[in-house]
Amino acid sequence: MFKKTPTLVLLISVILIQACTSEAEQKELDIIQSYLGSVKIETDPLPSGLYVIDMTDTLTEVGTQEPAPGDTLILTVKAYLAANPNTIFVDKPLTAPDTFIYNAAPMLPAWEEGISYIREHKTLKIISPSDLAYGAMRVGVIPPNSVLVFDITCLEHRY
Repeated sequence: MFKKTPTLVLLISVILIQACTSEAEQKELDIIQSYLGSVKIETDPLPSGLYVIDMTDTLTEVGTQEPAPGDTLILTVKAYLAANPNTIFVDKPLTAPDTFIYNAAPMLPAWEEGISYIREHKTLKIISPSDLAYGAMRVGVIPPNSVLVFDITCLEHRY
């Protein structure tokens, strides 16, 4: 028999945590791949794990100016769960767009990074792993550890 030492207990704990994390990460990757397959998109994530997909119609002329802190963006936003796209938690359509001041307040890491790619008249699909969104927290209809999808169009960019 071997003796249980604090170092051994710590090592076993780290291994178990890594195994659980790997399983949770794999589950999220499976959800993302399933969602991407259902909408027929093939793409790779950014280094952060965020997916930012340009969905702009090729005939649309888009702006060139990236958002800067304090800029006002007029956005349509539809946000839903990748695992269940029928669970919509934000829907700001063309008839009632949302006014958004970029980086004026703390934002989800997914929004901070994803919105940096938006330009006037551009449409993005942003797919966020849970660690760039709400993580293990439950927020309204959003369960803990949820992969989120944001369909965003910038109607206007005020500098």
